[in-house]
Amino acid sequence: LDWRETNPAFYAQRIGNDGSILWPTGGVRLAVANSNLPDCALISDGSGGAIAVWRDLRNGGISLVAQRIPFSGIPQWGTDGAVLHTSFGDMGFPAVATDVVGGAVVVWHEDPVGDPFNLNFDLYAMHVQSNGFIVWGAGDGAPVCSAAGDQMQPVIVSDAAGGVVVAWQDSRNGGQDLYAQRVQPWGEVAWAGDGVAVSTAVNDQVDPSITTDGAAGAIVAWRDRRSGDFDIYAQSLDTYGNARWTTDG
Repeated sequence: LDWRETNPAFYAQRIGNDGSILWPTGGVRLAVANSNLPDCALISDGSGGAIAVWRDLRNGGISLVAQRIPFSGIPQWGTDGAVLHTSFGDMGFPAVATDVVGGAVVVWHEDPVGDPFNLNFDLYAMHVQSNGFIVWGAGDGAPVCSAAGDQMQPVIVSDAAGGVVVAWQDSRNGGQDLYAQRVQPWGEVAWAGDGVAVSTAVNDQVDPSITTDGAAGAIVAWRDRRSGDFDIYAQSLDTYGNARWTTDG
């Protein structure tokens, strides 16, 4: 996020493996519009470029915007990026993963109503191809989890088969627990309807991170206060959502 002008805008730069600057010295501006909010998720497009997703204030609400910058450094999805979704409620930071064929899967948390006295965040996802075309989730996004309580802070990783595994912080049980879901390449969830429990130990499990296990599953790590102080725990989920390690991590 760059404040070189009156309002902030996102820029990107490609650096060679020898440290050389490969795009214009000042970077490539991702969108002419400059009403950006200070968060941006970025992944490789698999061919020397990148796909960026961010939130900004356009269309009268909070919009999810994406831009593809290929090897050439010339933005591909319009001068202002591609608007994926606009929320007139409250929408959280996006997370993004590759679809392994040049596109991306985006996941975010949102309360479509946005009542500040009764927020209720659920998870949504969208698949964008390398040409900017939305394959599934167009408009409002495909539901990932709408259980009771809040589902927030999603993290995402490719399952290496065109789908993704998503993990998140979840308050359906009163405290903060962790759940996960696998979303298949066509946008349908593969595991239990509202996700599988990664950890529902006492006290809070927060701030998840995720990586692939190389076999269509994932490994999730997080901060955990079950002992009174925060410690680090982890769990491995197989391709069917079964926990491989000790219950609750």
